[in-house]
Amino acid sequence: MPLNTSEVLRRFPGLTRDLLYFWERHNWISPNRSKRQSLARREYPEEEVRKIGIMFEAYQAGFTPHKAFEMTAAPARPFRVFLCHSSADKENVRGLCGRLQSDGIDPWLDEKNLIPGQDWNYEILKAVGASDAVVVCLSKTATSKAGYVHKEIKEALDVADKQPEGSIFVIPVKLEECVVPIRLNRWHWVNLFEDSGYAKLFSALRSRADALGIPLPSSPNEA
Repeated sequence: MPLNTSEVLRRFPGLTRDLLYFWERHNWISPNRSKRQSLARREYPEEEVRKIGIMFEAYQAGFTPHKAFEMTAAPARPFRVFLCHSSADKENVRGLCGRLQSDGIDPWLDEKNLIPGQDWNYEILKAVGASDAVVVCLSKTATSKAGYVHKEIKEALDVADKQPEGSIFVIPVKLEECVVPIRLNRWHWVNLFEDSGYAKLFSALRSRADALGIPLPSSPNEA
């Protein structure tokens, strides 16, 4: 659908004409929406970039300008991450959970999200299915012992198979130097124990959030 600039500006009074032209100008340079958003964030406010990204995607998919406006007016939901881990690594995973929360991410951690009386197996399956990404925390203990972590990995892989090709969904994260299970080694992993480990993880999550139209900070908070 051709873009009617005047109509868009009328429907989206919060958007600046400069940002609208910026978005159109970069459409031929970078058809990938997340890349355009990264470029736009260098010059324009985060919320404006979020809205124009949703608006263009809705408008070009055939929605009316009014419907596209309704979609951008809706508050952004949090970016949800499931933390798959071994109970032996709980302390390290708690620290990761805290860092993710400080960076505007909604991590799902069993001890934080499960309440007494819930069917934990059902709730974990539901949480994996509702997540935008699954971070699989790996250690020597987690990879060498049989346990529920391997069941969670299987569930994550089932959901990953339903994602569009090329999507970032399962992210293996090494808490220490260890062997990555065969089922996970098709994905590039992150060494969280390295100085740049968390920044790389956040960058991957940010890329996934951009693809889903969910705003995240441009960079993580300092630890």
